[in-house]
Amino acid sequence: MQQSVLFETPRKQHCGQNRCMIGKALGGGEVEKENQRIKLTKRLLREALLRLLEKKTIDKINITELCNEAGINRATFYRHYAVPADVLLDIEMEFVEKVNAAFDITATHDITGYLEGLCSYLYDNSELVKIFVSNNSEEDFTVLINNIFSGFIK
Repeated sequence: MQQSVLFETPRKQHCGQNRCMIGKALGGGEVEKENQRIKLTKRLLREALLRLLEKKTIDKINITELCNEAGINRATFYRHYAVPADVLLDIEMEFVEKVNAAFDITATHDITGYLEGLCSYLYDNSELVKIFVSNNSEEDFTVLINNIFSGFIK
């Protein structure tokens, strides 16, 4: 049974993928290290951005400030993102993927249970939801919510 996709956000292609291709051509050993470094860098940037978003909105955060908070240099930031809002978009996409994985609208026939589980999930992640809504990402998040509930409204 195929899982329904509630919300899709176009994925960017990151510059770091070229290095992965080169690593594969050279035997693949470098690819795993590169992937680990990329994952670590992105995790550091996500965590740093979330800490900064507790104090100010995304439009007030600059790249230098984000890089200092994450402990990386600007060149590393630019390998993966163009602006801090791109990091927030990645956080949103990860959230959407988790919602899609946790709540399969086509597999459940218990609408009440589905809605209770979904609301509970959103409540458990309310700090992240607040960040999405308060940082001009509400358009994407509103589309997500509309798509989640559109299956029930016909």
